[in-house]
Amino acid sequence: MMKTKTTIILIVLLLSVGCTYKKGRISLQSEPAGAEVYVGGTKVGETPITFDYLCCSLKELEIVKDGYEPRREILSKLWIKQEARSGGYGETRLVIDGKKRKVWTVTTRRVMAKKGEIPGYAPETAFRIETPATRKVSVKYDPATTMMIDKSLGQNIAVGILDIPDRRHDAEGREFMIGTVYSGLGWSVEKIPLRRIYSEQPIDLDVMDALGNLFSANGFQVKKYPGAIECYDLSDERLCVKGQINHFWTEVFNRTGAVVDIDIEVWDREHHKVIWSGKISAVQKKYGAGIPILALNETDRMVLFFNQVFSEAINTSWTIGGMREALEKWTIEEKREHQSQTMEQGSVNR
Repeated sequence: MMKTKTTIILIVLLLSVGCTYKKGRISLQSEPAGAEVYVGGTKVGETPITFDYLCCSLKELEIVKDGYEPRREILSKLWIKQEARSGGYGETRLVIDGKKRKVWTVTTRRVMAKKGEIPGYAPETAFRIETPATRKVSVKYDPATTMMIDKSLGQNIAVGILDIPDRRHDAEGREFMIGTVYSGLGWSVEKIPLRRIYSEQPIDLDVMDALGNLFSANGFQVKKYPGAIECYDLSDERLCVKGQINHFWTEVFNRTGAVVDIDIEVWDREHHKVIWSGKISAVQKKYGAGIPILALNETDRMVLFFNQVFSEAINTSWTIGGMREALEKWTIEEKREHQSQTMEQGSVNR
């Protein structure tokens, strides 16, 4: 009796256009069907599926199915070129917005393996990776990396940092995991996990520590509340910081990539209002990460790169994203309100 193959074969058809018309489509098919597809951390559906893609925006493509190794790739101009080099390239002319435009098509083949198997082999012939090598690393944020540190800003106001729940779609059982070092053959699209990268503590605690460092560096009195997710769980802290982790990932395969996506809200507990809400987010890639088959040597550089991306994401939210400005405005308003209340109390006493 023939054994059922345990690989998923994904056919990826990318339709895009030249510089004058960049909106295209990616069609994903899988066997068996039902693999979840995420673009930029957002689920767009399950295979078979066709979705729009604006070339050449940087988006992470993830294909996930229970029991199989997840596929993660960065959609980009380079991604398109790599697929073209593999031979699945063609051009045609379509009428778009009433005009004839040249449209190029890249077709590529994906093979996903069941957990523990190298992609592209049936189970009876597959070499099994029983346990990929693992390594624990330290996820760090140093507030000194931003030029916008002001010890006088916080005025010793108490801030409670709530737990930042890990809402990554594959976070269950992987609360410590932040990335993977892959190996492959040349510029192959096949990805073989060589080393799993884990934080020394759960990711939610890493994010809490980073936010605590940021607020402490700016003159706030910080207390962290692991496990608490609502502002009423705090003691007497005036401000409350809450949020959730949507994406927190890095990898090495032909290049080093990192994705950070965290929702954050800063609340005034006394007035029950949001002072600032937004994202701590970044998507970056770094070329020249090394030959994939030797990628184990890239772990240290990958962790350094990820910490830099994480720090830049926080600094961007603090400065360009307006978090610091919102807190500065709030502290000024609080000072005026306190002075007004003091004057009113003085009038009553007289």
